[in-house]
Amino acid sequence: APAEFTIQLTDAGIITNASSEAKVENNTCTIDQPGVFTVTGEMKGGQIVVDVDKSVYPDGAVELVLSGMSLTNTDDSPIYVASAADEVVITAKSGTENTVSDGKDYVNADNDTGAIYSKDDIKFKGRGKLNVNGNSADGIVGKDDIKIYNGTLTVNAADNGIRANDSVTVGN
Repeated sequence: APAEFTIQLTDAGIITNASSEAKVENNTCTIDQPGVFTVTGEMKGGQIVVDVDKSVYPDGAVELVLSGMSLTNTDDSPIYVASAADEVVITAKSGTENTVSDGKDYVNADNDTGAIYSKDDIKFKGRGKLNVNGNSADGIVGKDDIKIYNGTLTVNAADNGIRANDSVTVGN
């Protein structure tokens, strides 16, 4: 089973118990190894980045278990997936409500915008609630495939709620 870690969002910064799998610098938590990361707390100005080297971890998945968290960033995409070999899974934990919001005027590292932005495959699941506020343009952006399985996903966006380059699949 993949290792389990925690990412705690606070107004004072981001705290993680991952020793080498994730690094925190300048209010950004960068995950660079596969694993399951439970995200809690509230924060403005923070960012979670997934950047896993596909040549080192060709089969590695990263799962973010959102467990009553709120992350707002007006200067960048609050959740940004730069690279993931297998896929990134975002799970809204049952019984929790989670919110991810971006700002009106910014560009991310891919010269684009999106509150949840992924350059690789991304999957949404879990029986909890996830609210995504795309204040600049689109709420959820995927450069590959976006898969949505269950849970309650609410997207408020200035433009498109969900935009994928390859496909959007909605399950249950």
